[in-house]
Amino acid sequence: MAAQADVFDGMDDLTAQMCIDLQLEDLAAVTGAFVPSATSPSDAEVALELHRTELKAYRAERGLPEPPPAAVVRFKCEACGDRFTDEESVQTPCLHHYCNECLEELFLLSMRDRTLYPPRCCRQPIPWEEVRDVVSEEFKVSFEEKREELDDPSPMYCHDKRCSKYVKPDARDTTSATCSNCHRMTCTLCKQEIHWSACPEDEEVKKMREYAKKEGNQECTRCHQLVELALGCNHITCLCKHEFCYGCGIEWKHCECRVWDEDRLLARADNVANRPGMGGAAAAPAIAEQLRRDHQDCDDHGHQRMVSERGSHLCEGCQQVQPLFYYRCRACHTVLCRRCRRNRA
Repeated sequence: MAAQADVFDGMDDLTAQMCIDLQLEDLAAVTGAFVPSATSPSDAEVALELHRTELKAYRAERGLPEPPPAAVVRFKCEACGDRFTDEESVQTPCLHHYCNECLEELFLLSMRDRTLYPPRCCRQPIPWEEVRDVVSEEFKVSFEEKREELDDPSPMYCHDKRCSKYVKPDARDTTSATCSNCHRMTCTLCKQEIHWSACPEDEEVKKMREYAKKEGNQECTRCHQLVELALGCNHITCLCKHEFCYGCGIEWKHCECRVWDEDRLLARADNVANRPGMGGAAAAPAIAEQLRRDHQDCDDHGHQRMVSERGSHLCEGCQQVQPLFYYRCRACHTVLCRRCRRNRA
């Protein structure tokens, strides 16, 4: 250190302090690049630590002040709005931040509500690998147990309502599924108790499907769930992730149906026009024209033109009333709460 001390001795205090601080920053950056050794530190690590110690000792001996501690950077949680450090939060692929507590809550909700799975923000899935180390150990175990069921495009459950446990794919074949909990067998076709003749027709299910067809609802051709289109174009993405046309039920982009249903679009325009401040019936034709022009883009790319508005309104995603404020898309006029805007839309 003697030769370097001679260099510092020839500097004024401000210059010497700046040079020492810069060298210490460089040492910290270099040290951070080393992979921790399970045995003893390498010669290079020892030399760097010795140099750091000497620099600090010279600074103290000359009476130079230590640099102020770095400002703690805090990020706003997209869910609760509070601010948290990097260790207390996770950055999502869309560059938003969530505190560890709100992130665990989002993943917990996704286990109960398939419209929130996979957990995402701005339509981009949040990798579980980025989350698993910041959630509680108890939740980590329960979520990893549930993931196979959540990722299953056609989940199968025990027919016995007293059980209703998920049956894993390796316990199914083309005709039957065996529950690992109660060991009962379920028909994979009709989802009822196993039988060795043609599947009996469930009268309640039959009535429900007939009513749904009468009402104009569509059935997913992959998982056979009934789907009702409340607003938007004919592009449907089922909970099983299958994409199809609401008009005919065929896989999306494999039919010649119009992108939207004109009667549904006009009804939507009337509904929007009758909202407070939207102009009433006289504004409906202009709103209908705007919907024809813009809502396909909203469906393909998400609601990119959202604005926050004060007041109470029903969220069209979760059907919950938002008492203080809501988000409205200026293109298609969809109204969403914060949760649905970021994590469901």
